[in-house]
Amino acid sequence: MITRSQKEEKVVFGLDIGTRSVVGTIGYQQENKFHVMAQKVKLHETRAMLDGQIHDIAKVSSTILSVKEELERETGIELTDVCIAAAGRVLRTVQALYEEEYEEEKNITQEDIYHLESRAVEAAYAEFVQKYKSDEKFFLVGYTVRHFYMNGAPIVNLEGHNLLKAGVDVIATFLPQDVVDGLYTACERAGLHVANLTLEPIAAIRVAIPEKFRSLNMALIDVGAGTSDICVTSEGTIIAYGMIPEAGDHLTEIIAQNCLVDFHTADQIKIEGSTKPTVTFYDVMGPGEDHHGRRNSEHDPYPGGVNGGSCDRDDPAAKWRQTGAGGLCRRRRRLCTRVYQGNRRQVGNTGRACGASGGGSHEEYHLPRAG
Repeated sequence: MITRSQKEEKVVFGLDIGTRSVVGTIGYQQENKFHVMAQKVKLHETRAMLDGQIHDIAKVSSTILSVKEELERETGIELTDVCIAAAGRVLRTVQALYEEEYEEEKNITQEDIYHLESRAVEAAYAEFVQKYKSDEKFFLVGYTVRHFYMNGAPIVNLEGHNLLKAGVDVIATFLPQDVVDGLYTACERAGLHVANLTLEPIAAIRVAIPEKFRSLNMALIDVGAGTSDICVTSEGTIIAYGMIPEAGDHLTEIIAQNCLVDFHTADQIKIEGSTKPTVTFYDVMGPGEDHHGRRNSEHDPYPGGVNGGSCDRDDPAAKWRQTGAGGLCRRRRRLCTRVYQGNRRQVGNTGRACGASGGGSHEEYHLPRAG
């Protein structure tokens, strides 16, 4: 039962709206530490997101709502505001320096620092417009301070210092506006107000590489489902962000094409293949027939037959099981399944003898064409 409000409890609700799943986290800040109260994960039922961008707002919003309601039931807190991180197929970054001189020595406050950062971001946006001339609109999604300067010299923190000249050097990041608009709309349809937006690698590096380790010249690489993000540190500060639309889903698509299966099945093959020596599956043609003409069923321990497949390179005893990527070989109205006794396997259309090449012997079993 929901009995408390988010503002009363002073808790933070964060969403990681990823290409394959939505992760929701509730917690609170105490003594410079974030305490997690509850967390829920829900996979998208369809490919509603591609390369970090929402393609089906209604379905993504439904997944967000499901995560929100599960967290509300568990904690009894009504969730109204959310913090999100954005990713996308195109990321643009601009570095900009802004400096301000004073007629007399000025004691710098937090408000002054905020003013300097805001003017630096404005300068970055002006440079972005000149550098990237495009009809596509871009949105500022986050920035990072590289250095502060006091009278021209680098300094860690300006607050409290008396000076005549202050400066700040920032890296500002921009994503296409349609990427950002999609995230906002999906959250709003789930009854949430976006209280804060940042870039995914900015959020990740704050957790993974604290400031005390940034002098070690480290790089953070986050390979997700739709995008791969990178953040590089040097001399105690962040010097670069990058993002490309190549990640786990592209590996899944390769498996789907080679195994002749749908995307969901290919994803399961990828996941199970990382921990299991054998992964058994049916391709798009469904269960096949064995060498006696019997149709395989889902209960058959070796369902390969004509149309099945199994990524097994260590078990040559399964005579009627396809191996490798589970491809089919057509020859004179016949189908051929092959068992390779080695690490190298070949799939697809081949010559008369199914053309195994490289190391490892092979065996052939020819079956009547299905249908």
